[in-house]
Amino acid sequence: AKTIKDMGYSLKIDTNGTYPDRILPLKPDFIAMDIKTSPNKYHTLSGIGDTSLSEKIIQSIDIIKKSGISHEFRTTLAPGVVDMIDIRNICNLLTGAQIYVLAGYVPGHTLDIGFTQSTYTKAELESMADVVRRAGIPLKVRNFS
Repeated sequence: AKTIKDMGYSLKIDTNGTYPDRILPLKPDFIAMDIKTSPNKYHTLSGIGDTSLSEKIIQSIDIIKKSGISHEFRTTLAPGVVDMIDIRNICNLLTGAQIYVLAGYVPGHTLDIGFTQSTYTKAELESMADVVRRAGIPLKVRNFS
């Protein structure tokens, strides 16, 4: 990252938020963070049951929002991973964020071929987007067709 910056290039980083202490030292010009689900459910997704993930995710969100660096947060709306309650919980953490991107889940684009092949309906996706809009968080949607 330092070499890229020293060459005069802008630096964008993508993070899953599990290493909050590594974000700012990279001195990025843009930060994108994937939020998979409510932080309190992260340990169920990790495969290792790491209960400290919740705290790390929340800390990363806070660091990014307060950094003054251009940023976006993103969630792919995969059934079984994130639901309406999770979107509400995430919105509570994203007050003050520059933008929140919601993406509809596209089956078959996963490392685990056994992962869910179901998707939310367009109406369900729009309901989740409405939660974000009502929370006053700038929103962009992808794959809602």
